[in-house]
Amino acid sequence: MRPTVGVKGKLMTHYNANHRRWWRAQALRYLTRFPSEYLCNLLNQERHRAFGEEAAKLVLKTLSTEWPLARESNPMEELVWSGYGPWMPQPLLSIHVRQGDKAREMEVVSFDEYMKLANVLRRRFPHVRNVWLSTEMQNVVDESKEYKDWNFYYSDVPRQVGTIRMTEYMALLGDKQAFDTAFVNLVMAADCDFFVGVLGSTWSYG
Repeated sequence: MRPTVGVKGKLMTHYNANHRRWWRAQALRYLTRFPSEYLCNLLNQERHRAFGEEAAKLVLKTLSTEWPLARESNPMEELVWSGYGPWMPQPLLSIHVRQGDKAREMEVVSFDEYMKLANVLRRRFPHVRNVWLSTEMQNVVDESKEYKDWNFYYSDVPRQVGTIRMTEYMALLGDKQAFDTAFVNLVMAADCDFFVGVLGSTWSYG
């Protein structure tokens, strides 16, 4: 699909941030071109926590009464089916909600505004029901539970209650946890089929 940017119902084709978007996209591709063992372990842990139970239920539905015996794979499995990556519920929509101290730099919008865009997407693709939600705000996670016809998945980390500076929030998490969480969320979002965000957030340039 062709990448597009929509602002209040209008299609944006040329604007002065294009060069920054290109640079950030190249930087992200460089960072993720050869995933390290450390990053892969982080992603596997997050996928297992978020999707593991659901994946296990699907596997159990396909089994007969007993687990199948180990056997050699056939040429079809080796050539065609071996390229599949980790299981995720698909299609998957990434929604990145930036609030908090970002109000110093841009107009902050409510979570409901993000969901309005998600529903516009759903009118075109009715089968979209799963959301990978990345946000630093606890109120956004709480509000997501009000949308009963969507399935939300998100990382399990402490989030901001009220508005504090991002540097303070990162200090509360610790440098290692803050970096790990941000990188995992970014790579998870890159694996999604659709994205909803705001242009004022640096995250969207990726």
